[in-house]
Amino acid sequence: MSTTSGMTSSYDRNSKTQQEDFVRYLDVLLECIESAVEDSPQQYSLIDYGCSLGANSILAMSRLIQFIHEHKSVNSFSVYHNDLPSNDFNTLLKNLRDSTQNYQHIQGCQVFIQLVPSSFFQQVVPDRQIDLGFTMAAAHWPTQIPGSNYKNSVFLSDVDQKAQTDLLDQAAKDWQSFAKARRKEVKPGGLLFIMALASEIDSTGYREVSTAGMFVVVKKILTTLVADEYLSQEALDNFIFPVVPRTREEFLEPFERGGLSGDWCCLHCSIEKGVASDYIAYQEHRDAKLYAEHYTHFLRSFSQSTMLDNLFTIGARNMTTEELCELFYSRFCQVIEASPEEGVFRHFISNIVLQRT
Repeated sequence: MSTTSGMTSSYDRNSKTQQEDFVRYLDVLLECIESAVEDSPQQYSLIDYGCSLGANSILAMSRLIQFIHEHKSVNSFSVYHNDLPSNDFNTLLKNLRDSTQNYQHIQGCQVFIQLVPSSFFQQVVPDRQIDLGFTMAAAHWPTQIPGSNYKNSVFLSDVDQKAQTDLLDQAAKDWQSFAKARRKEVKPGGLLFIMALASEIDSTGYREVSTAGMFVVVKKILTTLVADEYLSQEALDNFIFPVVPRTREEFLEPFERGGLSGDWCCLHCSIEKGVASDYIAYQEHRDAKLYAEHYTHFLRSFSQSTMLDNLFTIGARNMTTEELCELFYSRFCQVIEASPEEGVFRHFISNIVLQRT
């Protein structure tokens, strides 16, 4: 099973939570830049691994370029936006043109832009090209999902032990590939910032997985679609939502304890708890309908291509694939409006800064 062909066109409008996570942890990255980057390099190269349609990527690039220009007297920058070939890079360029955060307009800076359509689980730029690489809300997508029967499960948080082991093994292989590629690309002294969905292991050994509550609701709705004969049971049994939130140890494994342990130094590593901004806003306005609509748009923005490709196209019954897709998100909205405390988007997020030695 493949994982995702990219985010929907609404992702930029509905990724406020991801943007706020980056802004929240930006100070840590800036402190590392302040201490690790030499003053007045002639040129500085940045890359976003998993840039999507660009709104969050453009904001991040703008903040980083402005800081490095002011604090390190850099005037020339190379910027790389990387994502899958299926990503809508035309929209990214349009967003850059129209954005108030357009980093091309920072006074005193010359910025050269390159688009890199390739999976970041392989090398995407030449050796020793990058001074600062970062990935935000993308590294939890694996390259593929192991073939298995995921009956009674839709997410990592509720699979059986064998399926969980298979998923974690695949994620570990992918993460090793990610680390090997970054070793080639990042210059000695360069930095790598990793922000992605995470998991934590409690004192009993139980794996607490990001966003598990949301997928309880997703599973409930998919089960009703099967009962109503709009979705085949076989398709659901073979479906798992392909996101694997890693623990702190799993994030650091290839960098600290794997074959690359002598190539990186960990400057900062923490796993932080977060709650979706729309839920926080709901606590103030108490408008369940508005909250449900925003939550549904948020879910749809990152899940629709996966649900269509890996479930609805395969399993639609007695209605078209598009009708089934619409019905699923409509029912999700109805459930959240009726019970706003159900399935709240609670997540762990990694905040990791590594330096290439």
